[in-house]
Amino acid sequence: MTQTCATVIGIVLQLFGAGYLIVQAWRTTQKLGKFGAQATYDNFSSMIETLAHEVGAQFKHQLFGFAFLLVGSAFQLYAAVAA
Repeated sequence: MTQTCATVIGIVLQLFGAGYLIVQAWRTTQKLGKFGAQATYDNFSSMIETLAHEVGAQFKHQLFGFAFLLVGSAFQLYAAVAA
């Protein structure tokens, strides 16, 4: 694998990882934005449950996105060292 190819692969993986993180953060914001401003005691527990679920699910998305950023950085580091 040439250095240029490794650098390009690294950049593409980093861009994909960053884009994935942005899209997932936007989706979570949209889901949480559907809660009305009127919080009553009747629906408060369900809102907390949904919020905890969404925040917990973000871990998987962040792990996936940051893994792509890590692999992309590793490719770029390999290309820099191989030069």
